Amino acid sequence: MKRGFTILELIVVMTIMGLILTVGLSSYFNSLSRSRDGKRKSDIKAIQVALELYHEKNHEYPKAAADKWFKSTDSLLWIPGLTSEYIRQMPIDPLNNGGDAPETGPPFNFAYYYYSYKSPTYCDQNGGDFYILTTRLENQNDQDTFPFKDTLITRDPVTGSCDWPHIATDPLWAQHLYVVTNP
Repeated sequence: MKRGFTILELIVVMTIMGLILTVGLSSYFNSLSRSRDGKRKSDIKAIQVALELYHEKNHEYPKAAADKWFKSTDSLLWIPGLTSEYIRQMPIDPLNNGGDAPETGPPFNFAYYYYSYKSPTYCDQNGGDFYILTTRLENQNDQDTFPFKDTLITRDPVTGSCDWPHIATDPLWAQHLYVVTNP
């Protein structure tokens, strides 16, 4: 009589191990995305502090030329004027594969975006009085994402219109954006 495992026993054990591995990897990758989102929020806060230091000294925020979004994929000093005097090193998104402006998703691109404007309507060129700093989060259920509810953000860089209709009508867009403005 031979002693050993039958093929059925081996298949059951391998199936159980596969399930455990699947659950473990899923939890691992979820924790990685939550960690990257935490870094994004921390980076945005550091940039916000640097912007306030800049404003305190210059009495305005760094300006964008002709209705332009600045993004962390542009360069290491992606917000002009925000030098080491205000922030040791400009943060970049952990993935930093962003598109031209925050509304470029899906697929959802990741970068930090900065926009400066003149009045509370968000649609003024040559800003300096107000700003929007935003990034896209990976966790769709994050409580810190911006509740758009048909809110207008800025002039659409493609059409020139002062709205983002797809953001207002598509909740998938809105639930991923983390937005801060000047205090």
